[in-house]
Amino acid sequence: MSTIDSTGISVDRLATIRTNLQTLFKASFGDDIKVGADSVFGQIIENLALTLHDQNELIEDVAGILNPQNASGVNLANLVVLNGITKNPNVNSTASVKCTVTKAITIPQGSIITDANGIEWTTDADLTIDYPTATTGYVGVTCSEDGAISAGANTINVISSPLSGWTLATNDLAAATVGELEETDAALRLRRQTVSERASTTSTSAIFLAVSEVDGITETKVYENNGTAVDSDGIPPQHVWVLVKGTFDSDELAEAIYTHRGAGTGTVGDTTVSYTDSDSGDTVDLKYTEADDITIDVEITLDIFDNTTYTADGGADAIKTAVAAYINSLAMGVDVDRSRIYTPANTVGGHTITSVKLSRNPAAVTAADITLDVDEYAVTAVGNITVA
Repeated sequence: MSTIDSTGISVDRLATIRTNLQTLFKASFGDDIKVGADSVFGQIIENLALTLHDQNELIEDVAGILNPQNASGVNLANLVVLNGITKNPNVNSTASVKCTVTKAITIPQGSIITDANGIEWTTDADLTIDYPTATTGYVGVTCSEDGAISAGANTINVISSPLSGWTLATNDLAAATVGELEETDAALRLRRQTVSERASTTSTSAIFLAVSEVDGITETKVYENNGTAVDSDGIPPQHVWVLVKGTFDSDELAEAIYTHRGAGTGTVGDTTVSYTDSDSGDTVDLKYTEADDITIDVEITLDIFDNTTYTADGGADAIKTAVAAYINSLAMGVDVDRSRIYTPANTVGGHTITSVKLSRNPAAVTAADITLDVDEYAVTAVGNITVA
């Protein structure tokens, strides 16, 4: 029998439903009735079983869409409203187009102007130009195709809805404002989860999530000391240390920290910003640290045993580019290990590496790894790398 209890929903499958109906029919009409597929009772039972099975599947589907991980489409969009968010809709690209006329006319809403890629843009409203007082006028247009359709300045310029007196059209002021496709179910589920985690706690994970969402921040780390003494990172008891990389608005960062830190939790760092609570009007000083970029010099010595391959693969320039990309990809606080330099350098063939030396610019290179503090990250450029 189908049930809904603390463990969830359980429904009977077709075979079970069929067996149960056969038992009920025999109890009502006698054990000697025929219930096989070729009998009258059997056909009635089968039709009833199929109907009940379809209803059970529908019940399962209804129960399933109450779980955001299972729901999709409109059902998922309705669920996430409970988290205070809405699904981002499709937004079509838009632009402003200057229209030129040779007589007084009204260009009707819905008129079509085509861009250089053959994509149609329709006017958003009627545009009346009182010629000869005016010979031009501007009207907004919306792309007929969904999503991120781009159009540079002066590329929406082919009149596809001819009108006597309307001679020219072009988006001369700027490129189109690019739209975006409707948010996917997968992206919406992830955003709902992020919002839920951030709203449900004032732990380091909540601070991390909030800070990571500040525009311009490319990397975040949050350290917390819940103990009773200063820890090994120098963080006092009941304090958090927020480390960030990127170019960002310090007030937005301060709001993210303030809103998600625990009550009575202090902040440490080498940068201080004053934040005013919009509800209470109280002003507090919040601290954080911007990670320092440490420029790394690299010296690679190698023996070339196949100059043809070495040259074909890009030679020294290709090695420098590959090594620079590797170092610049390292996360905050990650040491630069000489042994790891071999992998990007060996993307170029025809050579054998004999030594790798590193330094924190401007010190001299040595055959030693570079150790970074938690608030430092490695950076380099092709000009900081020598290959000989």
